[in-house]
Amino acid sequence: MNIETAKLLVENLLDRIEQDPSSGKYKLGTISAKEKQAVEFLLSALGDVTEAPALIPVAPAAAIPATAAPLVGLTAPAQAPAVSVELKLEALDRTKADDPHVTVCLDFGTAMSKAFAMHGDSTPVELALGKRAGGSGYPVDSSIFISDDGILHFGPQAVELGTAAAPLGRVRFDSPKARLSMGQQLDIYRAQVAKDINPIGDIPITEGELITLYLGYLTDLATSELQAHGVSRYCARRFARPCWSEERNKWAEPLLRKMLAQAQVLADTFHDQWRSGIPMTKAKAALEQLRLLPGLPDYLLTEGIPEPVAAAASLMLTEEAQRELFMVVDVGAGTTDYGLFLLQHNPAKDVCLVRIVPGTVKVLEQAGNRVDDLLKFFVLELEGIDKAGPEGAHNLSFLQSTIRLQKEALFRDGQVEIPLANRSRAVVHLDAFLASSRVKAFSQQLQRELSQALGAAGDGYLDLMADSHLNVVLTGGGADLPMVQELATEVVEVRGRRILRKPIPHVPTWITERYPQFAPQYPQLAVAIGGANPELPTVAPSFDDFKGLRRPTYTA
Repeated sequence: MNIETAKLLVENLLDRIEQDPSSGKYKLGTISAKEKQAVEFLLSALGDVTEAPALIPVAPAAAIPATAAPLVGLTAPAQAPAVSVELKLEALDRTKADDPHVTVCLDFGTAMSKAFAMHGDSTPVELALGKRAGGSGYPVDSSIFISDDGILHFGPQAVELGTAAAPLGRVRFDSPKARLSMGQQLDIYRAQVAKDINPIGDIPITEGELITLYLGYLTDLATSELQAHGVSRYCARRFARPCWSEERNKWAEPLLRKMLAQAQVLADTFHDQWRSGIPMTKAKAALEQLRLLPGLPDYLLTEGIPEPVAAAASLMLTEEAQRELFMVVDVGAGTTDYGLFLLQHNPAKDVCLVRIVPGTVKVLEQAGNRVDDLLKFFVLELEGIDKAGPEGAHNLSFLQSTIRLQKEALFRDGQVEIPLANRSRAVVHLDAFLASSRVKAFSQQLQRELSQALGAAGDGYLDLMADSHLNVVLTGGGADLPMVQELATEVVEVRGRRILRKPIPHVPTWITERYPQFAPQYPQLAVAIGGANPELPTVAPSFDDFKGLRRPTYTA
């Protein structure tokens, strides 16, 4: 269960608490199993509880996203039935990466994952992961579905099969990256997923295993695309990562790096088998052998790049010398990352430095998935369905598999008809949804986080922005949401300074002029494209403040 789902469930529980007028005490009737899980989850997340109560798996009709079971039995998984799988170890025959002139960046996303490559300084290598996976476009769904016959399905096939099985109470393993960004920092290789995700009782599988398998799938798509362009599967690769806190980064980045190294072996072992599905018995056997290997192809992994830095790299730069401040807001599915950056760029002197303004990097654990949740609850309220009752739980589970597409249609068309489990259809108007109290509260929270990020900057930085303006870079799959667009306009007041915010174009000129095929999906691809740039801006030491600096002039 992720924290936002838990908050919504507990919020609805609190709405039903009544005060006895005679005694003044508060009372509450029955609560649903999912509300009980939410309370247990939040108690455990506080960190002061000696031992988190065990969560009892609930029969179908669960409204929880597929990252829902980080706390279900942290016990060693049982042994899967014996199956013979021969790992393909060609990646271990090398000691260094092939094709040193090719730069690759993997962007493991919460909802969609992407990859991009550059050959030399200016020739892009298109990695159409979605198309290769059997869908369309460049991004591919970050999703796994386990069928009732024990077959693991990935990407668009997982979305299709999971949607069809939703009325039966089945849930996809969605948003796997959120487990690294927001989950508890535990041994995720011992955290078994719940029965609504994995219906095969005698073959338990853990979150860590599913994430590693998904990264194997992502790696095979990316490296197969490289091969299709005449490039080796064994190029060195960067990987994008969120701006995690220092504590979380110490836990998550080494874990992600290890998984990505393992992923190449899985990519080779199951090459071109993913679309038809991988039997769980074979997947478990491969993972077990993988754990016994004496080494991994670590040489393939270079640096992890903070997502805002990668996104900004391809959006900020012009051909002229500049020294300016940029607020990067990267809105994914699971998190909204903020960061204030000082860009110093002088092409004539071959200088390109990015300095993170100290204290301004913030992570809000709400983004596109939060809007999905708000839309689900809005639909139930519109139809007069009790969210806490059995009908509400069944409808929340039913909506989970399609709500992202319904949200996109709502924001695109201004109105959408959303089917419910009882075969009725709710008509949602965009204006009414945006005017709802929960959506307004979310919009206000986005604004507060931006103001707090700016408020951490020194007075000199604020003076510079007040004298000129603040460039705002919006990236990620949620960049087009109306409440996100509002972050880049109008004036924000910070410690007495009135700062005008100006949006940087979603798609830079060099893309529209030279590579227009990337333009429609550029906000989603910005991190991968920027991360694949061989001339990635150097993250230089930060300045605590710029005392006395008033104008955005360049000095080398």
